[in-house]
Amino acid sequence: QFITQFMTFDRAGIFGTLIGLLLFFALYYKNKIIYFLPFFAGGLAFLATSVFRAKGLGTVATRLYLLIPAYEMIFRSNEKLLWGYGLTESYKEYSKNLLVFFSNEPQQTDPHNSYVLLVLMIGSIATAVILLFVLIMFVKCIRKILVLKDRYYKLICIFLVSSLSALLIQAIFDGEIIRVDHFTVHYL
Repeated sequence: QFITQFMTFDRAGIFGTLIGLLLFFALYYKNKIIYFLPFFAGGLAFLATSVFRAKGLGTVATRLYLLIPAYEMIFRSNEKLLWGYGLTESYKEYSKNLLVFFSNEPQQTDPHNSYVLLVLMIGSIATAVILLFVLIMFVKCIRKILVLKDRYYKLICIFLVSSLSALLIQAIFDGEIIRVDHFTVHYL
């Protein structure tokens, strides 16, 4: 996955994967992490230069600009804030709102932030429940890592924590983690 993330120039995926790997090595090797830091610094430098050369700095500003219509949709009414627009209707409404805000990205169907997209689709209550479940699982795995003596089970918990961390970080910058519209049929 790490190599494919680098080949796609997906900044969010590369950044999330680098942080997940760093966390994995930090939890597994503890004090020996200092030996791996130059590799992560090199990976981060490669990420920054290759992505900015390929995509430019304008895409960072565009991603922030894509959040404005989403926030307007969320706070338009209390009902939508609490319960969302629905799994597929949120994409249609977001595309309409993008036109209202004169976006230069008319082909975009999501705000490039999975948390905001979840609130748009299922509302803030369901999003909070899902994130609370993820947080509880995260804390339980961290506790297991500190307590477990069996190296095999400790490695599984470290892998879960680092993978979950990578996905949570990637979700901040990318809405592609939960693309429901790819799995549904669109009717006119």
